[in-house]
Formats: sequence, structure tokens, C-alpha cells
Amino acid sequence: MKNSTFCQRFNQIMDERHLKQMDLIRLCEPYCKKYDVIISKTNISQYRRGKCIPRSDKLYVLSRALNVEEEYLLGYDVGKEAAVNNCIFYYDCHFENNMNFIANYLKLSENDKLRVVDFVNEMLNTVKYGK
Repeated sequence: MKNSTFCQRFNQIMDERHLKQMDLIRLCEPYCKKYDVIISKTNISQYRRGKCIPRSDKLYVLSRALNVEEEYLLGYDVGKEAAVNNCIFYYDCHFENNMNFIANYLKLSENDKLRVVDFVNEMLNTVKYGK
């Protein structure tokens, strides 16, 4: 069931979090790059004034950046927070570093790969990392 409009929910979240247009653009940036989506200040301005609602790709990026369910943003009576998004955000932020690490690891000789694995295991067994 729909409780409010996209515009109302979008403005509510922006106001609650004291976000300005540029703040939201920065939050959206990793998702925009990943999914090849452009969200501009003009888009945000139009959403805030209720001139239009975002296309599905922009809605997805906005919901991820704001850590809310897409349905919630659209005004439906669903849970606000997107539990899965915390995981996705962490993954997205570290994805490039992880991929670089894996690519570099794969370039190593078999002996060097074993050394890396041993080193990581040693690190994980120290007090600093919880043991």
C-alpha cells in the first residue's frame, strides 16, 4: 500500500540526513560508475520539486546510496532501511581493491602464492587480528 509519493519520501530522507544535492551526488558516485548511470544536480532538483520520478536505473542507484529500499523511496509501506545495502556498499567500495589484489596475486609464481597465503595466515593468527 502506498503511503506517500516519491517526492515526499525523497525530501524526507534528504532533510532527515541534512543532505545537500552535492552530498547525494557524492554518495551516488560509486554506484553511478559501477552501473553507468548519471545523476545530476538537475535530476535531484526535479525529484525534490516533484517534477518527475527517477527511471528504474536511477532509482536503484539512489536507493543504494541512501541505503533504503526502492519501494520505500516510491512511497510504499515497507521497511525503510535496506539491510542488504550495507553489504553491497562495503562490497562496492572495496571491489576495485579486491580485484587488483587478486589480479596481482594471480601474476605470482606458485611459490610466491604460497608465501602470500602463509603471510596472510600468520597475520590472522596474531593478537592484532583477533587471536
